[in-house]
Amino acid sequence: MIASLDFLAPWLTSLRPGAPSVAGPITLVPLLGPNSVPPITTLGAHRDGEQIEVKEVSESGVVARVLVVNGALVPLLLLDGEELVGAKQNRLVNASILVGAGASLEIPVSCCERGRWRHVSRGFTSSGRSMPWSMKDAKHRRVSQSLKEHRGFDADQGATWRDVDSYLRERGVSSRSDALSAAFDADFESLRGLRRQLFSDGPEQGQIGLAFSLRGTLLGMELFGSPALYAQAHERLLHAFFAEALDIEPGPFPTAPEPLGLARSVLSAEPSTQDSPGLGDDHRFECAQGTGFLLSWQGAPIHAAVFAGPSGRVGRASDRDERSEPRSRRWDAGTVR
Repeated sequence: MIASLDFLAPWLTSLRPGAPSVAGPITLVPLLGPNSVPPITTLGAHRDGEQIEVKEVSESGVVARVLVVNGALVPLLLLDGEELVGAKQNRLVNASILVGAGASLEIPVSCCERGRWRHVSRGFTSSGRSMPWSMKDAKHRRVSQSLKEHRGFDADQGATWRDVDSYLRERGVSSRSDALSAAFDADFESLRGLRRQLFSDGPEQGQIGLAFSLRGTLLGMELFGSPALYAQAHERLLHAFFAEALDIEPGPFPTAPEPLGLARSVLSAEPSTQDSPGLGDDHRFECAQGTGFLLSWQGAPIHAAVFAGPSGRVGRASDRDERSEPRSRRWDAGTVR
């Protein structure tokens, strides 16, 4: 099914950039915009007394699916690429999915901990982290291709494991269960150092998105339907970007490009649109400046990501030399100013 993205015009043309934040090779530009959606919650942000569970679909479990039980009074957004930890093995969410208030839904996921298949907890929690940006780009492309071939929201489990193995090797991290989280844990201090420097006071007022540049090259952006929803996702977005930038040659770096052209280029795309596994529609698109996805509900944008460039980004994890050795850190994320 082909549908127009014209309904996004008021949202995208209203975007305006905030003041850029820079640390080492990273430039982050907050994107400010309107409130377009009713209240929505995310994992870790729901209120006390609202029972939200994410667990295996059965006692035996299924690698490619988990069960979400939303006891909140508002819809629950599971974020594309966010890490779920616990249960029988850690997972990554294959697409942004909106679960209705009071509803239960099985959602498509991928394993990011190949060496464990046993319960360590009754259910999952959100780690507050996301897969690195290049891995998210590669996963997005695989899911989009799977949808074109009418195979559903499949991210290719074998390719996901290769991406995780490559990232662990690149970070010089050993994990008995081949867990992506081991690399995040090992880099905790460096990631925390970046967090102190960039958006240490949290999102800007009116912020609904964030654009990410590395070494002066715009790699992409994520956008949400309201400042409140963006604020709930802010830390996971920062983690995806920071995890991408830990081993970069020192500068100087050129000035990062202005991001609004990339956002507005989406309006020229002819998307493929399908029912989301949850509420709303899932749109996949290619435009002159990149490729991406959008989750919409009741005619309003909920969450979008745009990956810049014809190949998404240079050096995606699944494309790297399998024989490459771990690289030493080229800049100190904890001390750079």
